[in-house]
Amino acid sequence: MAQLKHPKMVDIRDILDENTRLPALVAASAEKLLGLERLNKAYDKIVRDKESGSQENFFQLASRHLNLKLQLRPGDLENIPKKGPVVVVANHPHGLSDGIMFGELLTRVREDVRILVNEQLSLCGELDPWLIKVDVYEDENARRKNLSGMRKMISWLRQGGVLGIFPAGTVSSFSLAHKRVTDDPWNANIAAIIRMTKATVVPVYFPGRNSLLFQGISLINRKARVAFLPREVGRDGRRTHRIVVGKPIPFSQLGQYDSDEAIVSHLRLRTYLLGKSYEKSRRPHVHKKDRKAKMAALTSPVSVQDMQAEIDALPPECLHARQENGDWDVYVADALQIPNILIEIGRLREYTFRQVGEGSGNACDLDTYDNHYKHLFLWDRTHQKIVGAYRMGETDKILARYGVKGLYNGEYFSFSPAALRVLDRSLEMGRAFIVPEYQKRPLALGFIWEGIGQFMARNHHYRYLFGTVSISRDYTNLSRALIVSYLKAHEMEPVLVSEVRAYNPPRKADLKRSESCILPLGLADAQGLSQLVADIEEDGKGIPVLLRQYLKLNGKILSFSVDKHFGDVLDCLILVDIFKTPERSIKRYLGKDAYEQLLPYMQREKEEEKAAE
Repeated sequence: MAQLKHPKMVDIRDILDENTRLPALVAASAEKLLGLERLNKAYDKIVRDKESGSQENFFQLASRHLNLKLQLRPGDLENIPKKGPVVVVANHPHGLSDGIMFGELLTRVREDVRILVNEQLSLCGELDPWLIKVDVYEDENARRKNLSGMRKMISWLRQGGVLGIFPAGTVSSFSLAHKRVTDDPWNANIAAIIRMTKATVVPVYFPGRNSLLFQGISLINRKARVAFLPREVGRDGRRTHRIVVGKPIPFSQLGQYDSDEAIVSHLRLRTYLLGKSYEKSRRPHVHKKDRKAKMAALTSPVSVQDMQAEIDALPPECLHARQENGDWDVYVADALQIPNILIEIGRLREYTFRQVGEGSGNACDLDTYDNHYKHLFLWDRTHQKIVGAYRMGETDKILARYGVKGLYNGEYFSFSPAALRVLDRSLEMGRAFIVPEYQKRPLALGFIWEGIGQFMARNHHYRYLFGTVSISRDYTNLSRALIVSYLKAHEMEPVLVSEVRAYNPPRKADLKRSESCILPLGLADAQGLSQLVADIEEDGKGIPVLLRQYLKLNGKILSFSVDKHFGDVLDCLILVDIFKTPERSIKRYLGKDAYEQLLPYMQREKEEEKAAE
C-alpha cells in the first residue's frame, strides 16, 4: 500500500476485537480485501484537497475520489424546497456510498443539511458537522444516545434545516419473506419527528443493491456484514447511480393518516415507486409511429350553420342547463334530432381521445350504440362550438327493447340477473370528453355534470349512474397496476362485484409483494393514490379526472376490462348510487337545484328501505 500522508480513515485493527493481533502483512492484505485500502486512499486525497484550499465540501470530494457518479432527472433538484424544515427520506441499498451521495445531493441545494447516521458508520471527524448520530442496537446506552439524537433532530428542523434520513436504519438486504433485496421495516419514530416539526417531506430513491457476497453474509450474521460495507464502495464506483427525487409532500397531506405506521408506510411506498421511473418497459408496447400509421384521417368539421340550425330546432325541454352571465348551454337530445351535431361529436371524440393515446382509429368515433343512446352536450353559444359531451343510455328502455346486447358495456361485461335489476334503474354514461382547448377551464366538466343532475331530477326513477372510466396507455404500466390495486383494496362494490364479469380482464397487477402488502396502509384515500401516480408519471398527471370525480360521488367499482379496440385502455366499470352519495357531493357535482328536486324521492325510498329491513 502506498504511503499515506494522513492517518487512516479506517484501520483493520479498529474493526477487530481488541485482543486480536495481526501481523502487518496480514493486516494490509485484510484491508485490501475488505476495501479499506481504497477508502483510506480516497480519504487521504480528500484531506489533501482541503488543505490545499478546495472549496468543495466533504461529500463532493468523496464522490469525486471514490468515483461515485450521480445522475438526476431534469428538474429533480427543484423538488427539494430551498427554505424551511424538510425531512428527506431515502431507501438504503448500499451503505457508505448512499450517505456520501445523499450528502452531495442535498448540499447541491442547501447548506443547512444534517444526515442521520448509524454511529458505527461515522468514520471521520471531517463528517461530524454534517451528522446526527444514533445507535441501531437496542441496549440502555443506545436508548440514551438515541433520545439525545431525537432532540437534536427536532431542534434542527425547528430551526428550518434539512434532515436526511434512511428510515430503515440499516442497509438493505435479502428478505426471505419478500424474496428480494429490500429495506428493513422503516422506523415509525420518523413520523413522530415529522408531526412534531410539521416538516415537508421529500422522498429519494437510490437504485441498485449490494453484492451476492454481502447478501449471503447478511443472512448468516447481520453484525458481521458491517465489515464488508467498505468493499461495496468499490463496486459502487463502477456504475452510474440514477437517483430519483420525488415531489415534496407538505405535512398537511400526511396529517390525514391516523398512525405513525401509516405515515411511514406511505413514505416508503412513495420512495420505492420512484425507482420505477427508470424501467425500460414503462408502457404497453405499441410504438407511437405504428399507432399513428393505423389511424385514419379525421373527418372534416361540420359546418357551424348546420349545427346551429339543429340547435335552434330543438324543443325547449332539450335544454337542461344555461350558464348565468355566460355562454354555455347543456342540451340532451336523441340521435335523430341532431344528425350533424352527432357527426361533430364523433369527430371531436376521436380527436380528443387520440391526444391521450386512445381512440378508435376511425375518421369519426361513432358506432351503432349512438343511434339509440341520448347525447348530452355542452354548446358554446358565442363561439358556436361543442365544448364536450357524454353519451347517456336509459338502461331500462334499452334492456326492454334490445336486451343486454343493446348496452355498450354488455359487449365487454357479463351481467347476472341481480346486476341487471340494479341497472334497470340506471343511466349508462360513457364516451365523455372535453375538447383540449377547454380542458384548462374546470367549469366545463362541472357544467356538464349540472346537466346530468337536471336530467336525473326530471327523471327521478333513475337512481344509479354506471359506466367505464378509462385509464389510457399514456399511463405507465406501474401506474395502471397501482390504480387497480388500490381500487380493489378500497373501492369495490361489496354486493355486485360477484355479479359482473369482464370478458377481457387485465393481467395481474404488476406490484411486488413488498409494495402491494403495504398499499392498503400506505394510502389514506384517492388523493393519496393520485399523488403516487403523479410521482411516477413523467408529466406529473394524477389519476384520471373522471375517476376522481366518480369516487367523490361515492362510486364503487364493479369490474375491470381491457378494450383492445380502443387503444388498449384499461376500463374501470363503476357504479354510483346517488341515494348514497354525500349531500355535499351531490350539490357540488349535480347542482343544488337538482339535489332539492331529488331530495323528496331519496327520502321516501330510504324510508321504504328502512321499513323493509
